[in-house]
Amino acid sequence: MLTHRKPKLVTHSGHEWLYVLVGELRLVLGTNDTALRPGGVAEFGTSTPHWFGPAHAEAVQILHLFRPHGDQPVNRTSPYAPGVTGTPAGRFEPES
Repeated sequence: MLTHRKPKLVTHSGHEWLYVLVGELRLVLGTNDTALRPGGVAEFGTSTPHWFGPAHAEAVQILHLFRPHGDQPVNRTSPYAPGVTGTPAGRFEPES
């Protein structure tokens, strides 16, 4: 949970993902200043000057993921990698 604080832009190496659970999140990325509501998401490289916190006096709850080396996410549309299926035992075997 994030509580109200004064905005201070920072930069560092890495990559961040934010997902708003409860409340409204203010996100400043460079010269862009936006507000995200529950269900809102943001993804950005941390070499961009940034700051995030509650948009108002009320606290905001977020899911925050950070990768220090700036690794990009791998998005999948299914729980299995392409060409792989699951077995009842939970093993992964190539499709035939």
